[in-house]
Amino acid sequence: MADAPLESVSKTWTDTVQARSWSYVDVWSPVRVVLRLSGLIFLLVLVLAAMACTMPVGWLSPAMAQPVRKWISWAWLRGTLALLGTRVAIQGVRPTRPFFLIGNHISWIDFFVTNTVVDAVCVSEPVVSRIPLARFVLKGMDLIVITRKREKLAETNDLMMRAMERGKNLVMAPEATVSPGKRVCHFHSSLFECAARLGRPVHYASLTVRTPHGWPPATRSVLAPDRDLPIKYPTPEEAELMREQNRRGFLSYFLGLLSLPWHEYTVRFAPEPLVRNDRKELARDLHEAVQSIFTPVE
Repeated sequence: MADAPLESVSKTWTDTVQARSWSYVDVWSPVRVVLRLSGLIFLLVLVLAAMACTMPVGWLSPAMAQPVRKWISWAWLRGTLALLGTRVAIQGVRPTRPFFLIGNHISWIDFFVTNTVVDAVCVSEPVVSRIPLARFVLKGMDLIVITRKREKLAETNDLMMRAMERGKNLVMAPEATVSPGKRVCHFHSSLFECAARLGRPVHYASLTVRTPHGWPPATRSVLAPDRDLPIKYPTPEEAELMREQNRRGFLSYFLGLLSLPWHEYTVRFAPEPLVRNDRKELARDLHEAVQSIFTPVE
């Protein structure tokens, strides 16, 4: 039997090592975890100190301090993504301002990715503003914090309406929960009240994420389900993923995330927005549109 070509042998060996590398102890993983964790702590302390320096200016002139605080917040978001090993790939063209942009929600890292890809007022959940220490950094950002209580919807829509009327950009995830990454979950039509009432075009994008070949897939290393509001009627595959992810504590999950060489987000922008005068119709059509450009997470 003739010897196999050298290139073929080399490729087979490389593929085998890559396919099995995650199941063995990676000697560089502890190093990555220590360096990244140290970097995240140092960055947070540095940014908090910078925010503290803006306080005297804020007392004299809040209008002068706000742009500086926003830049500091943006720098923290970018630095955090870099230290987490997050890469971001953009497909399509970002919408021109002023815009209303929506997308699917697959992980808490979406918040960091979205707010560095576009400059917009972010419609966010209260958990973001409750992050220890980091919430002081986020004060520099334009945030509309929403709750999952029906009685607060009118207040949320009023804040979104005022932002749109002032010509601000808006970005949000209308699923209001984190999905297991296999499909786009139901969009809450109540969050589209202001867009439908004003007849504003709504741009949309899809988010997906991947890890290097041979490492744990993103569904088991990057994604983490929303324990407060799990998705309704999950498929058997989604239910198993949610059970597996929920069995891990956050510390175990976070250390595993830091040990990855990298993970890459892809943000795919649709070419044209949608305009509807009925919020339920708008939510339904946007859900179908986002699903059509969404790549399931592996």
